[in-house]
Amino acid sequence: MGLNLNFNPDETVLTLSVMSDIHANGCWGLEGSEKTIRNALKYANEVAPNKIDAFLFVGDFTDCLNSKANVIMGHGWPTDYDEAKAYQSSMEFGILRRCFQEEIAEDAEIIYCLGNHDSINRNNTERFITEFASRDEVGDNKNFERMYRTDTDLEALHKGMRHCVYKDYHFLCVDMENDRTEMVEFLKKNLDEIVAVDPDRYIFILHHCKTPNMNYASNLWGNNPEIHELLKNYPQAVLLTGHTHSPLQNERSVMQRDYTSIECSSVSCITESCGGHLQNVTHAMTYQASQGLLIELDKTGNMRITRLDYYHNRIIKKPWLFKRPCGNKVQLRDFTEGRRFAFAPPEFPENFGLQVSPATNGTFIAFSQANHDDMPYRYEIKIADYNGKTDVFYFSSLFCYYPSLDDMPRNLSATIDYDYSKIYSVTVTPQDAWFKSGKSITRYF
Repeated sequence: MGLNLNFNPDETVLTLSVMSDIHANGCWGLEGSEKTIRNALKYANEVAPNKIDAFLFVGDFTDCLNSKANVIMGHGWPTDYDEAKAYQSSMEFGILRRCFQEEIAEDAEIIYCLGNHDSINRNNTERFITEFASRDEVGDNKNFERMYRTDTDLEALHKGMRHCVYKDYHFLCVDMENDRTEMVEFLKKNLDEIVAVDPDRYIFILHHCKTPNMNYASNLWGNNPEIHELLKNYPQAVLLTGHTHSPLQNERSVMQRDYTSIECSSVSCITESCGGHLQNVTHAMTYQASQGLLIELDKTGNMRITRLDYYHNRIIKKPWLFKRPCGNKVQLRDFTEGRRFAFAPPEFPENFGLQVSPATNGTFIAFSQANHDDMPYRYEIKIADYNGKTDVFYFSSLFCYYPSLDDMPRNLSATIDYDYSKIYSVTVTPQDAWFKSGKSITRYF
């Protein structure tokens, strides 16, 4: 039998909605948070070509449960911290229960793991089980079967580890704050058993935090080298992660080496520092942006992943297509580091304009957006003074705000903390998501 290399939408057998970092409540209020969550669920249902079979959530359902900074006190809330936290977390669970019950079909499955905002040292695993087992109030237990009917190991469930099976596909979920040794042992045992029976089918692993040296921001935020080393032995593995709130417009949101790692972004807000740990970085962050994934698998086992912009109710760029797993690992060849050479670097238009002028708090800089076949990522701004000293700044292209290249603004501007009177020259260099640089343009003053 030949290998079918093309996803067939007419033979879809499984449709999954995947969301991360809901952060129910957050700093913007209960009403706005519930509206954001409902909108994400509604759009996922609306845009899916087929009925969604299961909704996957990759951690950080809540915002204040283990985040002291996000607990609101006073102004109508309790003034005592413990009371405010208890009240707020109760409201957060209420939002989640209402949204799930009213926006997710009764026969659709719900599969999840917990993130750092949900569970520290597993002290909230049982609370989530109790809260989610309830339709109306804590402890009524009317909803247990609805939330956990795909679980094959209830003992593991109560330890913050899950093995769910649905339509012959396996889902392994591990809470972020679990004991590392126990987590890896659980994953290895189940992966070995699954692969022994069916080696040519994708296996989905839900874990809130990234593994190192995979997706964008994983070297800065990835904290599970143990899982990374384990998954190297399972080319069928698809690791679904969140935590960094990274934008799905960045093609490094998917990475394949010995396994496949997928960034799930964030329902609550998107953040893009356009340079990670570098100094003088323009930090783009929007509480309007809201993103997630739609995963489809066809009868052959091929996979299609569509990136969704819940705020604009738009599809982001083109879908990612994956061949089904097989012995020669052909499914791991399309989304490797080699994609850095897929596009030429961004280049400025011939009518490039650059404005540099004094501002109250420093120097105002405005310039033309570069042209690119994907999306320009950031701009390196080198400013030299009359003594030969050079300072480097990074501007985001603001790509994370827009679902496509055509939607991006044609001009960018920002005020930087730099004394305008000292400027001798300004050099602007466009870069893509792989940090490939186009031609620089320099202006002298």
